[in-house]
Amino acid sequence: MPWITRGLRRRVALGPALIAALVLVAPSATPASAQVPTGTVTIVHAFRGLVADVYLDGKVALQGFEPERTTAPLQIPAGDHAVAVREAKADPNSPPAVAGTLKVTAGANISAVVHMAQDGKPTMTQFDNDVNRVAPGTARLVVRHTAAAPAVNVIVDGTPLAANLVNPNQSPALELSAAAHQVTVDAAGGGTAVVPPDRVTLADGTVQFLYLIGSTSDNSVGWLTQTVQGLTSAPAGVPTGTDGLARPARFPIAVFMVLLALAVMTAPALRSRRRGHVAERATR
Repeated sequence: MPWITRGLRRRVALGPALIAALVLVAPSATPASAQVPTGTVTIVHAFRGLVADVYLDGKVALQGFEPERTTAPLQIPAGDHAVAVREAKADPNSPPAVAGTLKVTAGANISAVVHMAQDGKPTMTQFDNDVNRVAPGTARLVVRHTAAAPAVNVIVDGTPLAANLVNPNQSPALELSAAAHQVTVDAAGGGTAVVPPDRVTLADGTVQFLYLIGSTSDNSVGWLTQTVQGLTSAPAGVPTGTDGLARPARFPIAVFMVLLALAVMTAPALRSRRRGHVAERATR
């Protein structure tokens, strides 16, 4: 009965493979609720003249971080995190130039900004980013005051956006056509331009955060831009945390593949067994 022997060999060989496959499948079957919730964080370096090493919870997260740069969106576990910013290559145990707590909420989108306080000293401010969708053909604009400068008035295309905006605060969000717009920043109450008027081009489906940086004491005030794309569909860098919401159960693809492999591997043995039965009946 050679067909029985072949069938047994196939089933014995399948055993270890199936066990190994099921071990690999086990993580896939973990409930979504077991995933660690995260928030999306972009680190913005708006302190001119400081090349920095950034520490998160005592460990180096960024080395040699140049000023006037932003990171790509980072997924950071929800919770409170200790942040320390030191001059690049400084002793990790030396006093930091900036220290603070980054509070990350599951599902949030945050900018952590290292910048000058109004008195010119380094500080860190956390802003929540509005990454809600915008209508096709439009974009969102937000101006953030992070410069060593007095209160300012922000004007867009000749229309006031924010009055008496002080460091470290931001303007209301403004939705505009995806085109070039003129942004003017004047000293509140004085009418003197803090920074020359600038034409800002907004791309379709984006939000642009304009940071006023530098210092009026040395006439170094300027702009730093952070842009989030894809707001007409799913925003780029959207948080991946579950935010406490239950997710529908999904059949793990790995389980499907194991079952498919099992069917493919056992099919020849079953066909051989059927042929054997037919041959046996024919000889009776």
